[in-house]
Amino acid sequence: MMIARRVGAHVELLGNTAGFIGWTLLAQGILFAGIGLMPTLLSACLLLFVSRTVLGVEFAVQETLLMRLVPDNLRGRVVDNGSRK
Repeated sequence: MMIARRVGAHVELLGNTAGFIGWTLLAQGILFAGIGLMPTLLSACLLLFVSRTVLGVEFAVQETLLMRLVPDNLRGRVVDNGSRK
């Protein structure tokens, strides 16, 4: 999450969030497919670790963007507007 927070802030500052999401999904797919080409189990595990890290960063950025764009009442969130009796 530390990586996702820093990368997400940088991508948002540049205004390229949609491009980041698309390219990281593509990169993660290529990395994941490359696992089958690795000659040793250790190198496959290393590539899996990198692939999952990329996917985790992308997912955090995507979910943050989704939470910002979708109104609270559509997500099922109950907002307390101070109308308690």
